[in-house]
Amino acid sequence: PDGRSRGFGYVTFSKTSEVTAALRVSHQMDGRHIDVKRAVPGTNKIFVGGLPQNTAASELREHFEAFGVVSDAVVMIDP
Repeated sequence: PDGRSRGFGYVTFSKTSEVTAALRVSHQMDGRHIDVKRAVPGTNKIFVGGLPQNTAASELREHFEAFGVVSDAVVMIDP
């Protein structure tokens, strides 16, 4: 990505049970605590905040695949 990471992103799971599993534990990436919460009630999308500046969407996907099938993972980037 050309722009600078905005330090947050979204992960979408294929099942609600996977979202629940991901929300039950605390998360760390690169030794840093990250904030994880449901993005929109009733959906399989979670908000992930406090990401290290160099986090790629692929790393986000890889981290959360431990909880189930990730259908989408995106890190927000400033243009």
